[in-house]
Amino acid sequence: MAQKIVTGWSRLVLFGIMRMELIALPGKAFFKLSKEKQREIYEACLDEFIEYGYDSASTNRIVKRAGTSKGVLFKYFTSKEKLFLELCERTAEQVWRELKIDSEKLPDDFFEALGVLVAREIRFSRENPKSFSLFRMILKQPEHPVHQKAIYLFKTASNLSLELLATRLACHFRPEISTDHAIQLLIMISNKITEQFIETARHVDWDDPEVLYEQVFKEMEPYFTIIKYGIYPREHPDE
Repeated sequence: MAQKIVTGWSRLVLFGIMRMELIALPGKAFFKLSKEKQREIYEACLDEFIEYGYDSASTNRIVKRAGTSKGVLFKYFTSKEKLFLELCERTAEQVWRELKIDSEKLPDDFFEALGVLVAREIRFSRENPKSFSLFRMILKQPEHPVHQKAIYLFKTASNLSLELLATRLACHFRPEISTDHAIQLLIMISNKITEQFIETARHVDWDDPEVLYEQVFKEMEPYFTIIKYGIYPREHPDE
Protein backbone atom coordinates (compact mmCIF):
# COMPACT_ATOMS: atom_id res chain seq x y z
CA MET A 1 0.00 0.00 0.00
CA ALA A 2 2.83 2.40 0.83
CA GLN A 3 4.30 1.76 -2.63
CA LYS A 4 0.96 2.63 -4.27
CA ILE A 5 0.81 5.93 -2.36
CA VAL A 6 4.34 6.77 -3.51
CA THR A 7 3.28 5.98 -7.09
CA GLY A 8 0.36 8.41 -6.81
CA TRP A 9 2.55 11.23 -5.54
CA SER A 10 5.22 10.43 -8.14
CA ARG A 11 2.62 11.09 -10.80
CA LEU A 12 1.78 14.35 -9.03
CA VAL A 13 5.42 15.38 -9.53
CA LEU A 14 5.23 14.35 -13.19
CA PHE A 15 2.10 16.50 -13.57
CA GLY A 16 4.06 19.42 -12.16
CA ILE A 17 6.81 18.87 -14.75
CA MET A 18 4.23 18.65 -17.55
CA ARG A 19 2.61 21.84 -16.32
CA MET A 20 5.94 23.69 -16.41
CA GLU A 21 6.59 22.52 -19.98
CA LEU A 22 3.13 23.58 -21.12
CA ILE A 23 2.89 26.93 -19.38
CA ALA A 24 6.21 28.01 -17.87
CA LEU A 25 6.05 29.78 -14.54
CA PRO A 26 5.80 33.58 -14.37
CA GLY A 27 9.08 35.42 -13.96
CA LYS A 28 10.53 35.45 -10.46
CA ALA A 29 9.83 39.16 -10.24
CA PHE A 30 6.09 38.42 -10.29
CA PHE A 31 6.27 36.52 -7.01
CA LYS A 32 8.12 39.42 -5.41
CA LEU A 33 4.99 41.52 -5.84
CA SER A 34 2.61 41.80 -2.93
CA LYS A 35 -0.18 39.21 -2.82
CA GLU A 36 -2.64 42.02 -3.38
CA LYS A 37 -0.89 43.18 -6.56
CA GLN A 38 -0.68 39.61 -7.87
CA ARG A 39 -4.41 39.27 -7.24
CA GLU A 40 -5.13 42.55 -9.06
CA ILE A 41 -3.23 41.36 -12.15
CA TYR A 42 -4.98 38.00 -12.16
CA GLU A 43 -8.37 39.66 -11.69
CA ALA A 44 -7.68 42.08 -14.56
CA CYS A 45 -6.74 39.17 -16.83
CA LEU A 46 -9.77 37.15 -15.78
CA ASP A 47 -12.17 40.04 -16.44
CA GLU A 48 -10.62 40.73 -19.84
CA PHE A 49 -10.68 37.13 -21.09
CA ILE A 50 -14.24 36.55 -19.86
CA GLU A 51 -15.54 39.75 -21.46
CA TYR A 52 -13.72 39.57 -24.80
CA GLY A 53 -12.59 35.96 -25.22
CA TYR A 54 -9.03 34.88 -25.88
CA ASP A 55 -8.61 36.21 -29.44
CA SER A 56 -10.11 39.64 -28.79
CA ALA A 57 -8.55 40.12 -25.35
CA SER A 58 -6.20 43.10 -25.26
CA THR A 59 -3.07 43.30 -23.14
CA ASN A 60 -3.45 47.09 -23.34
CA ARG A 61 -6.78 46.86 -21.54
CA ILE A 62 -5.36 44.32 -19.09
CA VAL A 63 -2.54 46.62 -17.98
CA LYS A 64 -4.99 49.50 -17.72
CA ARG A 65 -7.28 47.42 -15.50
CA ALA A 66 -4.33 46.22 -13.41
CA GLY A 67 -2.71 49.63 -13.11
CA THR A 68 0.62 48.53 -14.56
CA SER A 69 2.54 48.82 -17.84
CA LYS A 70 2.71 46.45 -20.82
CA GLY A 71 6.47 46.15 -20.45
CA VAL A 72 6.11 45.13 -16.83
CA LEU A 73 3.34 42.64 -17.68
CA PHE A 74 5.48 40.87 -20.27
CA LYS A 75 8.36 40.87 -17.84
CA TYR A 76 6.20 38.57 -15.73
CA PHE A 77 4.51 36.64 -18.59
CA THR A 78 6.22 36.18 -21.96
CA SER A 79 3.06 36.06 -24.11
CA LYS A 80 -0.72 36.37 -24.02
CA GLU A 81 -1.00 32.59 -24.38
CA LYS A 82 1.24 31.95 -21.36
CA LEU A 83 -0.76 34.50 -19.42
CA PHE A 84 -4.06 32.80 -20.32
CA LEU A 85 -2.81 29.31 -19.48
CA GLU A 86 -1.33 30.52 -16.19
CA LEU A 87 -4.76 31.94 -15.36
CA CYS A 88 -6.33 28.54 -16.14
CA GLU A 89 -3.71 26.79 -14.02
CA ARG A 90 -4.38 29.13 -11.11
CA THR A 91 -8.09 28.34 -11.39
CA ALA A 92 -7.33 24.60 -11.41
CA GLU A 93 -5.18 25.02 -8.28
CA GLN A 94 -8.00 26.89 -6.52
CA VAL A 95 -10.40 24.04 -7.33
CA TRP A 96 -7.81 21.53 -6.13
CA ARG A 97 -7.54 23.26 -2.76
CA GLU A 98 -11.32 23.34 -2.47
CA LEU A 99 -11.63 19.59 -3.13
CA LYS A 100 -9.48 18.76 -0.07
CA ILE A 101 -8.83 15.20 -1.23
CA ASP A 102 -6.69 14.57 1.85
CA SER A 103 -9.62 15.47 4.12
CA GLU A 104 -10.45 12.95 6.83
CA LYS A 105 -14.14 13.74 6.32
CA LEU A 106 -14.42 11.93 2.99
CA PRO A 107 -16.45 8.67 2.95
CA ASP A 108 -14.53 5.41 2.69
CA ASP A 109 -16.56 4.41 -0.37
CA PHE A 110 -14.85 5.77 -3.52
CA PHE A 111 -18.10 6.59 -5.32
CA GLU A 112 -19.66 8.31 -2.32
CA ALA A 113 -16.44 10.29 -1.87
CA LEU A 114 -16.58 11.29 -5.53
CA GLY A 115 -20.09 12.65 -4.95
CA VAL A 116 -18.75 14.76 -2.07
CA LEU A 117 -16.00 16.16 -4.32
CA VAL A 118 -18.58 17.04 -6.99
CA ALA A 119 -20.59 18.94 -4.35
CA ARG A 120 -17.44 20.81 -3.30
CA GLU A 121 -16.71 21.73 -6.91
CA ILE A 122 -20.26 23.03 -7.37
CA ARG A 123 -19.85 25.15 -4.23
CA PHE A 124 -16.54 26.54 -5.53
CA SER A 125 -18.13 27.44 -8.88
CA ARG A 126 -21.00 29.25 -7.18
CA GLU A 127 -18.67 31.14 -4.87
CA ASN A 128 -16.31 31.99 -7.77
CA PRO A 129 -18.60 32.81 -10.71
CA LYS A 130 -15.76 34.36 -12.74
CA SER A 131 -13.77 31.14 -12.66
CA PHE A 132 -16.87 29.26 -13.78
CA SER A 133 -17.40 31.78 -16.60
CA LEU A 134 -13.81 31.21 -17.78
CA PHE A 135 -14.38 27.45 -17.85
CA ARG A 136 -17.66 27.91 -19.72
CA MET A 137 -16.02 30.19 -22.28
CA ILE A 138 -13.32 27.59 -22.97
CA LEU A 139 -15.86 24.79 -23.48
CA LYS A 140 -17.85 26.88 -25.95
CA GLN A 141 -14.88 26.78 -28.36
CA PRO A 142 -13.07 23.50 -27.64
CA GLU A 143 -11.47 23.45 -31.09
CA HIS A 144 -9.52 26.67 -30.41
CA PRO A 145 -5.81 25.69 -30.18
CA VAL A 146 -5.22 27.60 -26.94
CA HIS A 147 -8.47 26.33 -25.44
CA GLN A 148 -7.36 22.79 -26.28
CA LYS A 149 -4.26 23.32 -24.14
CA ALA A 150 -6.44 24.63 -21.29
CA ILE A 151 -8.80 21.63 -21.59
CA TYR A 152 -5.81 19.28 -21.52
CA LEU A 153 -4.64 21.01 -18.37
CA PHE A 154 -8.06 20.69 -16.71
CA LYS A 155 -8.43 17.04 -17.76
CA THR A 156 -4.98 16.19 -16.43
CA ALA A 157 -5.79 17.82 -13.09
CA SER A 158 -9.13 15.96 -12.98
CA ASN A 159 -7.45 12.63 -13.71
CA LEU A 160 -4.91 13.31 -10.98
CA SER A 161 -7.75 13.99 -8.54
CA LEU A 162 -9.35 10.65 -9.43
CA GLU A 163 -6.01 8.89 -9.07
CA LEU A 164 -5.18 10.34 -5.67
CA LEU A 165 -8.69 9.67 -4.40
CA ALA A 166 -8.55 6.05 -5.58
CA THR A 167 -5.05 5.61 -4.15
CA ARG A 168 -6.21 6.92 -0.79
CA LEU A 169 -9.24 4.59 -0.70
CA ALA A 170 -7.55 1.57 -2.32
CA CYS A 171 -7.42 -0.23 1.02
CA HIS A 172 -11.19 -0.75 0.65
CA PHE A 173 -10.90 -2.39 -2.79
CA ARG A 174 -10.96 -6.15 -3.19
CA PRO A 175 -7.45 -7.38 -2.32
CA GLU A 176 -6.96 -9.21 -5.63
CA ILE A 177 -7.68 -6.04 -7.62
CA SER A 178 -4.73 -4.07 -9.01
CA THR A 179 -5.05 -0.48 -7.83
CA ASP A 180 -3.25 0.77 -10.95
CA HIS A 181 -5.67 -1.11 -13.23
CA ALA A 182 -8.67 0.20 -11.28
CA ILE A 183 -7.39 3.77 -11.51
CA GLN A 184 -6.74 3.53 -15.25
CA LEU A 185 -10.23 2.13 -15.84
CA LEU A 186 -11.81 4.99 -13.87
CA ILE A 187 -9.75 7.55 -15.79
CA MET A 188 -10.61 6.02 -19.18
CA ILE A 189 -14.32 6.18 -18.42
CA SER A 190 -14.04 9.70 -17.05
CA ASN A 191 -12.11 10.92 -20.10
CA LYS A 192 -14.58 9.40 -22.56
CA ILE A 193 -17.58 10.95 -20.82
CA THR A 194 -15.75 14.29 -20.59
CA GLU A 195 -15.07 14.23 -24.34
CA GLN A 196 -18.74 13.58 -25.05
CA PHE A 197 -19.79 16.31 -22.66
CA ILE A 198 -17.44 18.88 -24.18
CA GLU A 199 -18.98 18.23 -27.59
CA THR A 200 -22.48 18.67 -26.14
CA ALA A 201 -21.67 21.69 -23.96
CA ARG A 202 -20.68 23.90 -26.88
CA HIS A 203 -24.28 23.79 -28.16
CA VAL A 204 -26.05 24.26 -24.83
CA ASP A 205 -26.52 27.38 -22.70
CA TRP A 206 -25.80 26.57 -19.06
CA ASP A 207 -25.46 29.22 -16.38
CA ASP A 208 -25.85 27.10 -13.25
CA PRO A 209 -22.73 25.11 -12.28
CA GLU A 210 -24.91 22.56 -10.48
CA VAL A 211 -26.61 21.68 -13.76
CA LEU A 212 -23.20 21.22 -15.40
CA TYR A 213 -21.58 19.03 -12.75
CA GLU A 214 -24.70 17.00 -12.01
CA GLN A 215 -25.06 16.21 -15.69
CA VAL A 216 -21.47 14.99 -15.89
CA PHE A 217 -21.84 12.96 -12.70
CA LYS A 218 -25.14 11.52 -13.94
CA GLU A 219 -23.39 10.35 -17.12
CA MET A 220 -20.60 8.71 -15.10
CA GLU A 221 -22.77 7.07 -12.46
CA PRO A 222 -24.06 4.05 -14.48
CA TYR A 223 -20.51 3.14 -15.51
CA PHE A 224 -19.21 3.52 -11.99
CA THR A 225 -22.09 1.36 -10.71
CA ILE A 226 -21.01 -1.40 -13.11
CA ILE A 227 -17.44 -1.08 -11.82
CA LYS A 228 -18.64 -1.19 -8.22
CA TYR A 229 -20.92 -4.23 -8.53
CA GLY A 230 -19.58 -5.98 -11.65
CA ILE A 231 -21.32 -7.26 -14.78
CA TYR A 232 -22.30 -10.76 -13.67
CA PRO A 233 -24.70 -11.59 -10.86
CA ARG A 234 -23.05 -12.60 -7.62
CA GLU A 235 -24.13 -16.20 -7.99
CA HIS A 236 -22.22 -16.49 -11.30
CA PRO A 237 -20.04 -19.65 -11.18
CA ASP A 238 -16.89 -17.70 -12.01
CA GLU A 239 -17.25 -15.42 -8.99
